[in-house]
This record gives sequence, C-alpha cells and structure tokens, in this order.
Amino acid sequence: MGIYSNIVKKDKLREIQGQVLEEIKDALVQSYGPYGSNTLIYNDSTLNKYTKDGHEILSGIQILNEIEASVQRDLVQITNNTVRKVGDGTTAATILSSIIFKTFTELEGKYTPYKLMRLFDKTVKEITKNIMERNRTFDFNTAYKIAMISTNGNEKISKEIASIYEKYGNEVYIDVTITTQDRNVIKVYDGLSMSEGLYNSAYMNIPKENKADIRDCHVYYFDDPVDTPEMMSLLNAIIDKNIFQPVKDKSKKIVPTVILTPHISRDMSTYIEQVEAVMTNCKGMDKPPLIIINNIFKTGNVEDIIKMCGCPPIKKYINVEQQKEDIKQGIAPTVKNVEKFCGYCDEVVATTKESKFINPKNMVVRNKDGNITGYTDEYKSLLDFLKTELERYKEDGEDAAKIGGMRRRINALKANMIEYVIGGISMADREALKCLVEDAVLNCRSAAEHGVGWGANFEGLIASNKVRKETEDEDIRLIATTIYESYVELITTLYKTMNLSDEKIDSIIKAEEPFNMVTEEYDGNVLSSIMLDPVILDSINRLLTLLFTCNQFIVDDPLKNVYNNPSYTK
Repeated sequence: MGIYSNIVKKDKLREIQGQVLEEIKDALVQSYGPYGSNTLIYNDSTLNKYTKDGHEILSGIQILNEIEASVQRDLVQITNNTVRKVGDGTTAATILSSIIFKTFTELEGKYTPYKLMRLFDKTVKEITKNIMERNRTFDFNTAYKIAMISTNGNEKISKEIASIYEKYGNEVYIDVTITTQDRNVIKVYDGLSMSEGLYNSAYMNIPKENKADIRDCHVYYFDDPVDTPEMMSLLNAIIDKNIFQPVKDKSKKIVPTVILTPHISRDMSTYIEQVEAVMTNCKGMDKPPLIIINNIFKTGNVEDIIKMCGCPPIKKYINVEQQKEDIKQGIAPTVKNVEKFCGYCDEVVATTKESKFINPKNMVVRNKDGNITGYTDEYKSLLDFLKTELERYKEDGEDAAKIGGMRRRINALKANMIEYVIGGISMADREALKCLVEDAVLNCRSAAEHGVGWGANFEGLIASNKVRKETEDEDIRLIATTIYESYVELITTLYKTMNLSDEKIDSIIKAEEPFNMVTEEYDGNVLSSIMLDPVILDSINRLLTLLFTCNQFIVDDPLKNVYNNPSYTK
C-alpha cells in the first residue's frame, strides 16, 4: 500500500494527460472535414445542438476527474485563440497536440522540459516565417473559395460572403447573428466597434441572442473612474433623470442611455447594484434602454468612438476653483444639468465581449428627411490624420505591433458593418448554420488582414518539411521532423474520412497541394487564411508548455485522487 495523498506524480500525470488528449482527439475526428458527421450535444436546459464545429464539441465534453478535466479546460481556453483569430482549427490543433505530445514524452529523457519547449518555440517561429513567405493576396474571389471550404461547400453562403467583399472591400466587418425567421438576411450599416462590452448581463434586452440593442442613444463618457461620491452622484443623476423618473412618471420620456466609464469603484457600486437588480427583474424588451460599458480607456478606436459620438468628457476635479470656472463656462456638468453632457448614436449593440456604435452623430451626414447621405468632414479629417500617422510610423521604423495597431484602428474606422442574420426552420438548424458562417467570416477576416495560403493545414506541412530539410541544427531538425510527421498523420486522418487509399494519400502529401474533397481534384480552390497554421502551432506551443512544465498535480482532496488511492485499481 502506498501513501494515501492528494499528489499525482510526473509519470502518472503524463500518462493521464496523453490519455485525455487521445480521447478528445478521437471524439473530434468523428466530425472532421466535409465527410465528417454531426455531433449531437445534449443539454437538458436548452435545445439539442447538432454541430460539426470542433470547438463546440470540445466545449461540450465533460470529464469527471480533476486531472482529466484540467487538460480539457486548458485545451478549450487555448484553442479559443484559433477560433478568435481564424475561425476554427480546434480539431487540427487537438490532433496535432495529441500526436506531438506522445513524441515529446519520449524526448523527455533527452531534454529537460524547459529546453524541449524552448526548442519547440524556436522551431515554430522558423516554420511560421516560412509560411508567411508564401503569402498570397486576398480578394473577393479568394473569399468565395475560403468560404466554400469553411462551410463544407455551401455555395449560397459562400457567394453571399464573396459579394460583400466585392462590394465593400477587404476592410468590411461582418457580424453574424440569428433571427427567428426562416431565411438569411444581410443588413448593412455604418458603425464602429470596440472590444469592451456590457458591465453586466443584466442589461441584455434580447437574452436569446445574449445582447443589448438600444436606439436613439444618448452616450455619456466618464473620462475618470467613478470612485468618488461626486462622480457617483453625476452617474446617479444621469440614470435617474433619463431612465427611472420616466419609468415612474409616464408623462416624462425615457431617454435611451449608454454610459462609458473606465471603472466603477466597489465602494461606489451600491447604486449600480440596485440598478442591476431592477434590470434583472425586467424581461426582454421590457428592460429600460440602459447600457453600462466598463473598462473604457481613451485609446485607439475607443477614442475614435467617443469623438464620433460627440461625447463631452465628464471629469474628476481636484482643483475646486477650476471646477467652478468650468461650470460657469458651461464645460463641466452639475447634478442638475449632467444629462445634457452627452453624445449621440443611432444604435448601440452590446454583448459582454464587444460593443457596436452605429451611425454616431459626428460620422454621418443626413438630409432634411433624416436619411444618411455621406460622411462628415470631421470623420474624413480623422481618417486622413490616422493614415498620415501610419505612414510616419513606417518611415520612423516603429515596431510591427505599433504599425499593426494603427492599421487595425484605420480599418475599424473605415469599415462598413454588415450584419449577416441567420435564419432556419428550427433553432438547432440556425445554430448549426451560424457556426459554419462564423468560421467562414472569421477565416476571411483573417485572410483579408494577413493574406491567403493553402487550406487543409498544407502550409504547416510544407513549411515544417522545408525547415527539417534545410536546418543545420540537429535539435531543430528533430523537432521540425516531429511536427512534419504530425502534419502527415493529421492530413492522412482527414483524407481517410473519404476512404482514399494509402497510395492516393501519399501522393497528395508528396504533391504538397491539397486535394479538394468536394470536387475530388487538384483545383487550387482549397484556401484559407495564411495565419491558420501559425495560429494553430502557437496554440499547441502554449498548451504543451503548460503540460510539460508541470511535473506533478495536487488535487483538492485525497479522496478524489483515484490514481493514488490504495483501494483503487485501474
């Protein structure tokens, strides 16, 4: 009998980690590629979900024991990176992780975990460099081809996505939502977006879509945190005058209100908690039209949104005399008039993750009938200024991150926003279609920003093969060979789903061009964002670093440590 403890040591830990990765890999393979089948994810509190989406399936897997569950949770969190950047890649990342993990457990006798992961990181960077050298230009024709692969050959959706890029250019922003209607709808509007979202889900007036959507909005911007009684009284006054007084007194008009603030102190949050309690007790569109967005800092595209909405800043004063003077000049608010210190926006749509500002007042020009006829000089001037700044960054040799940030800011400001609304005969049907469209949209968005490469993970195959053949570093060659052989197994797994012979699969791999599984020919149409494999390899790097730099596991209760329980046999 061993010691009855809550410690799981390295050898057993590695065994468990490998088993979990293998188990999850086997589950995801069932839905892999255009010949894969749907997985039904059951939840007794929601509708059945039929999906081929790797990340949806991975997220739906539940594991009882702590160690196994921790690996699954790490995999979910890290593959969020691939989903966010290129649409999906979860299945490929999981399969590659499982294969590489097996080899790396054998290499632990040769390298320390830290050296092993440093070599992997160095090799991944070299492979990524080779991939990016093969970058091709994105246009609406490639958008169609990418969408066809992402949607498993849905020609209608692919044509619609391609037509959006053809009409609005590569910088267009496409948002995917669901409707209760039985058909798809494409809505077009001008707007800006930020990655900051709702302070609390209590503000959602469309709970089925997990969002708040309010129109004819008065927008308030707090330039400083709400962490003093004075700042809190100003916030209270806005909400009270615009929302709660009209709710109580029907003779007064409710004013749809959006609050932007860098921070609301816990010491000052009692009133906000009361507000959210009221919002929670209201259902759907019965909720007062109020949105609070926290963690707002006046940088980048947030600054652009504030400027385009025309929000005068509500500031915290240290100098009382200066405050009195500014109040006298009409540039600082009081509790009596703070509701007038606002900007305006036609519509604000917010989730807990992001917010969209549609037709802010300083962005668009309207005719006497209120119809939008163009863009304001203020908007054009801001856009020209940012373009000039970008060119200055390039001339001054600023780092890639700074240049990339400015490009994204310009793109966000220029973009038409397109809402692709998914319809269908049932919620399950709509949800399944939404996953496909989101994959296609995110992949196209990444390709528009970074460029185009082969799909089906062939860029990773080609680049890893090149690195292993050309490097003079034996350690790098070993790691690159491991990655290459993993890609061979991944691609073999994909083409096995259409029952191709081993000889045919070998010829496809040697050709280093993806064989189209839908048309069953080499037609050059299997395309993806060039970032697909770099992002997947980055995710694998993060996951394996977590796993291999951990040499023991402590469960929270010895009784839960089934692998070190003397009475337990496996």
